[in-house]
Amino acid sequence: MKQKKILMNYIKGIDKANILICGDTLAMHLGLFLKKRVIALFLCTSPWEIYDYNRMEKIINPYLKEAFYRRDYDKKLVKGISVEKVFEVFQKVVSNLKS
Repeated sequence: MKQKKILMNYIKGIDKANILICGDTLAMHLGLFLKKRVIALFLCTSPWEIYDYNRMEKIINPYLKEAFYRRDYDKKLVKGISVEKVFEVFQKVVSNLKS
């Protein structure tokens, strides 16, 4: 019962967002289900398997081929998507919301 309450609070938190920035995670899927604007980072999973419903911007790791479904830590692969790139996409999404 406690886990259900935790999950419901998690979903409610996502539902409060206007724009959700996350990885290829449960948050991404919930955000899409809740019809949120989603910016999803694909570090090591397949972006081609996820339908975007015209609400998601995908940022794909330039090292995806090297990182594909790896489970170990490699700093180069993790740092493949810069904060600047995420902010650039965020600004694009915000400006599209205003127009």
